[in-house]
Amino acid sequence: MTTLGKLYETGVNALKKAGYDDAVYSVRILLEELLGASAAVLYAHPERTVTSDDEKRVNLAVERIADGEPLGYVLGHSEFMGLSFSVDPSVLIPRPETENLVEWILEEQKGKKACFLDIGTGSGAIAISLLTFDPAMKGVACDISEQALKTAAQNAQDLKVSDRLIFCQSDLFTNVPETRFDFIVSNPPYISHKDMEELPPPVQREPETALYGGPDGLDIYRRIIREAKEHLVPGGAIYFEIGYDQGHSVPALLQEQGFTDIEVRKDYAGLDRMVRAHAPFIY
Repeated sequence: MTTLGKLYETGVNALKKAGYDDAVYSVRILLEELLGASAAVLYAHPERTVTSDDEKRVNLAVERIADGEPLGYVLGHSEFMGLSFSVDPSVLIPRPETENLVEWILEEQKGKKACFLDIGTGSGAIAISLLTFDPAMKGVACDISEQALKTAAQNAQDLKVSDRLIFCQSDLFTNVPETRFDFIVSNPPYISHKDMEELPPPVQREPETALYGGPDGLDIYRRIIREAKEHLVPGGAIYFEIGYDQGHSVPALLQEQGFTDIEVRKDYAGLDRMVRAHAPFIY
């Protein structure tokens, strides 16, 4: 048997040797999730013994991360907006910066009894969070991936919002119900061909369909923006997450299609990260 402190040290060294950037954070999370040993316990009682079975579990998880598997997939879940979402290789792992987008939507839409469409829902993180923090909302969430929809549906059930959320398998608007929504939200694939080649190994394990946005990263934005007005109420809003270098290109696409009141907001790192615009009232 080994000790908690030794297991921590071994894990951190293994991930650093593999070139993993967040070695300390990841091993701390593994110890807390797999052994129930928080950072406070680790620092106060590094001499605490660990059973051989627990040692094997942690070492196996470290090996998977060192091999390039994302931490969220190893754990089977990821936190977003203070909620726990099941994740698997069929869905993108929710990012903290996407929380900024959800917060913006709630700032503008909460309490309006809005009906929304979430395009490319993945794990359902955006749609489910909106419904969790605004009981008056209801929504439709679509994705091209059948497996992603199964994961999202399970998350909706686990987080008790499935009665207000309809899921449909759809390539963007193809199979979306024929209704007009108060707002549309999407975190579409927006990585360009050039940037795809530079993604770190853990991100490369996530589904390419949730990452690659065409040669310039704008393919999916073009498709959504072209058709969005047909699915929005007059004056309805559209919200996008965008890449750090798309703070001009995506607004330009919206303007070309007659959208107004276009605003770009930055994430906590100071990078352009989200866009909101409104459909014209007459079209």
